[in-house]
Amino acid sequence: MRLPESHTARYLAVGALAAFAATASPAVSSAKNVVDLDAKAESPGHVIEDASGNAYVAWTHPGSSEAANVVDFCKVSPGGSCTAPITLAMPGAAKSTDSASGAFPVFGAGSVVYVVAPRYVDNNVVLYTSVNGGASFGAGQVIEGSYSSKTNPTDVFLLGSEFLIGGYNSGVGVSGFTTSGAGLGGFGFENPGPGGVAASSLALDSSGNPVTAYYNLEGPQYPVEFFRHASGSKTTEAGWVGPTTVTNGYVPQLAGGASGLFLLSEDYSSASAAYPSNVDVRKYTGTAFGAPLTLFADPKSELFDGGAITQSPGGHVAVVWPQFSGSSPQMRLFISTNGGSSFGSPTVVASLGGGYQDQTNADLAINDNSSGWLTFINDQGLQLADLSSGAGSSGPPGSHATVGSDVVTRAGPQGCVKAGAPITGTLTVASAKRKHKV
Repeated sequence: MRLPESHTARYLAVGALAAFAATASPAVSSAKNVVDLDAKAESPGHVIEDASGNAYVAWTHPGSSEAANVVDFCKVSPGGSCTAPITLAMPGAAKSTDSASGAFPVFGAGSVVYVVAPRYVDNNVVLYTSVNGGASFGAGQVIEGSYSSKTNPTDVFLLGSEFLIGGYNSGVGVSGFTTSGAGLGGFGFENPGPGGVAASSLALDSSGNPVTAYYNLEGPQYPVEFFRHASGSKTTEAGWVGPTTVTNGYVPQLAGGASGLFLLSEDYSSASAAYPSNVDVRKYTGTAFGAPLTLFADPKSELFDGGAITQSPGGHVAVVWPQFSGSSPQMRLFISTNGGSSFGSPTVVASLGGGYQDQTNADLAINDNSSGWLTFINDQGLQLADLSSGAGSSGPPGSHATVGSDVVTRAGPQGCVKAGAPITGTLTVASAKRKHKV
């Protein structure tokens, strides 16, 4: 049901009331300041956030003529933008086949910031290092024996002095190298299943062991599966266990942190469902993933379009997922402040426009105060959304009304409301006097 724009609702105040916030549809935070980072970005943007709320973003950009592409990097302050990214060139006289397949910012010790650029054709990694918090970078260092020869790198982690890289296509791969520049090797899992791996994700469990999840294009319903590292070298297959099937669905994403390891996926609602529709979160138990917590049932899911999951330093779990069922596509943010046991109402944090890229696209970073950043690619190129203004709030800024002694008339919420669905209101007492007068 769509409520008319002029629709009003009258609420009887039991006590002294001062404000009303309607949340029938997801709140639109003032974090709608989505900025264009790069209209010609080649790879998805990857973002991390420091304790001050600054974003560190890296991606790849086409090179000139037959030359290799370049890595672009931006450090963006809250409320800011990126108009002049730092360009990091491929080392040597690099040709197009020496191009990077992705770029990942990683925090080191103190003011050290790394940018890791895996290269599919060369099957190595270029490492750029900043010792001044991302203000400038040294020349790229080529590290051999450090990649798994996958076209799509997805995640990079620094565990002590060792980097770990996940990627897919063809198959699923894991590789690594050290901060001193020694390659630790890489491999692709021998048997990830039939049908072809369409997307994957890598994260660390609470013990620091890597887990990689992925889905296969094996019908009629696509299985979501994972491998887990159990012992020995992380960059050889012998120490890994799997594959283990979790569910049927697609575009799985993993996030490890203080609250444990979580899996996000869009799952089929039944064995007979033609398309996935349930956006689910599962917590890792050490050898398996637990029961799903459904964030919402997507009434109009788009084929192979996925979201992202991350954790704040304190273990708040945050999820973004695109929704296309309204008048315009939107990205919605869900936040859990209790270790993933439950999630608050969604907040719309970005308008997606058209051409949202399939498979691994969105990336998300968030702090304990719910400030954060989101990147995604659409038909306008690479986008960056600042979540620092009101992300996770239960109502849009300014949705307050001063009331009389016992009755308030308030413009009703606009947007689509499913028939029979409750409309939730938040009532706040600003001040109280005798006889309940405000």
